[in-house]
Amino acid sequence: MRGQATRQAPLALTMAAGAVLAFSVAGGGAPAQAETSLQTAQAEPIEARPADARCTAYLPTRVRMKEDIGAGQTRAAVRDQLIERMLLQAVRQESGSLLRGAASSLVATKDGETRERFMQRYQSQVRGFATFDVLRDRRGFEGEQEVLELEIAAQVCVPRHPLPRTVAVVETRSTQGAPVPELRDALRTAFSGSDIFALTSGDNAFIDIELRAGINHVGVVDLTILPEQLPAGQKGLAGDYYEILTDMNAQARLSESGEVFTARRDETERRSANADRRQAAEQVVKAEMVALAEDLHRSLDQTLRRRLARLSDETDEREIAPRPEPSRGGGLNH
Repeated sequence: MRGQATRQAPLALTMAAGAVLAFSVAGGGAPAQAETSLQTAQAEPIEARPADARCTAYLPTRVRMKEDIGAGQTRAAVRDQLIERMLLQAVRQESGSLLRGAASSLVATKDGETRERFMQRYQSQVRGFATFDVLRDRRGFEGEQEVLELEIAAQVCVPRHPLPRTVAVVETRSTQGAPVPELRDALRTAFSGSDIFALTSGDNAFIDIELRAGINHVGVVDLTILPEQLPAGQKGLAGDYYEILTDMNAQARLSESGEVFTARRDETERRSANADRRQAAEQVVKAEMVALAEDLHRSLDQTLRRRLARLSDETDEREIAPRPEPSRGGGLNH
């Protein structure tokens, strides 16, 4: 059977520019309680970056936070974690303006659920949409506790186009049920480098698309072909062979709708009996993993692009549709 791909039907803390939220975060854990008052930065306002092909605008904001440096933690690791949280805070501070400015990238719908999903998706990809410069970097002690304090000037991108869908490989399994790292890598590679998909880890709080894949069967069968079994002109192909049988499947589930896309590879490869069986089987299985992942990606990619194009066309039609003439009558219409 040839490879097949089928489809089965189925923050709002906004603060004025220049406001800074400062609070202490326990090393490696969740943020501690915020300080009782917001501190307004006295420095000059941050100048917004000009719009570009990717962003209709950049929203400038400042964030200052500090975090404990725990025993065994490196300053670099704590700094990276802290910056991640600070970028999230920058997005939260500008969430109102971000949502208003990104209306076109919400793809033809403006309901509250869509806006919430937009913010979740944006925050899961915050490193790709918020840039920053470090204004203050201080390492010191509060009592006996070593702390790191940072202040950043962030630029929050207002995207021109719909955000990439977050994708995570949540499960791969062998015929014995064990994880298959090679299959996970094949799926991640197939979905990387796309403008409509963004890879994320399985422990991310927001995942648009969950990928699962499994190997159902791998086998090697001996085969002897006799001359009388072959037509004239092919008698020289008679001899001893073996066939490598592979059967594997994958699926992509859209968390928003529950819709499931599937792909399957059920293939047979014939090799000369003189060829190394183990090496040949490994090559075939790896090649089929790659083909399976590409089949699934192709099916999902083509469908989502068609939908985005259709929604974009519908949005354009509504924007250019003539508005009805206002009523000229002075009384009530019955």
